[in-house]
Amino acid sequence: MFASLSLPLLILIFVAGAVVVWFAGVQLSRTTDIMDDRFHLGQALGGLIFLSIATNLPELAIVGSASLTHQVGIAIGNILGGIAIQTVVLVILDGFGLRGKDTLTNKAASLTLVLEGVVLISVLVVSIMGTQLPKSAILFSRLAPGDLLIVAWGSTHGSITAAVKSQRALGRRIGHVHLRHLNPLPANLAQVFKRYKKILVPELNMGQLLWLLRAKYLIDAIGLNKIQGRPFKQSELEQKIEDVLGV
Repeated sequence: MFASLSLPLLILIFVAGAVVVWFAGVQLSRTTDIMDDRFHLGQALGGLIFLSIATNLPELAIVGSASLTHQVGIAIGNILGGIAIQTVVLVILDGFGLRGKDTLTNKAASLTLVLEGVVLISVLVVSIMGTQLPKSAILFSRLAPGDLLIVAWGSTHGSITAAVKSQRALGRRIGHVHLRHLNPLPANLAQVFKRYKKILVPELNMGQLLWLLRAKYLIDAIGLNKIQGRPFKQSELEQKIEDVLGV
């Protein structure tokens, strides 16, 4: 729709939209004050319930539409830009807006808010990392479509590689993905899963990676767990592979 418009017209539409958002924000602030009084909520709680939801509707629309069209950079940039602008507003109000009185950030000081801020920063850092990590974050051998994909991480690499090589020599179509990191997971992992009929996750624990993959990708992965303080034997892995394939 907008791709065919000229640059001056696009700038005009952008400025007009910004003016509408500004005007709507002023009106929302005024109506929220009145609603706070009528519902007896107080300014802080009313702002949280009414004003924050309403004023974040443009953010939700931008992030949602950008995500649906796979424009992850715009979605994350919008989130980070919004946080940056809010921080600048706080700095300006602290420096010039209260005329020598206690700063706004001191008035709202709370350990809970500090913890919320730390969690928010952590989530944003992980989100940014997920978009910037290369697809080479997967160590793999043969990812052509097949009957079974083995997904693992850590010290199981050697025994799994040997077992997969032995099973391929028997004509079985098996893929092997070895993850370098678990959070965030590689961006192309979902596409890799679609190439295989079954997925096997060998782990030297209770199955933490299996639970993560099932929850995140909604796949019916099969677990193989060993908790004896010893590595997998090649024979153990080959026996499980044959059981899963039904051979």
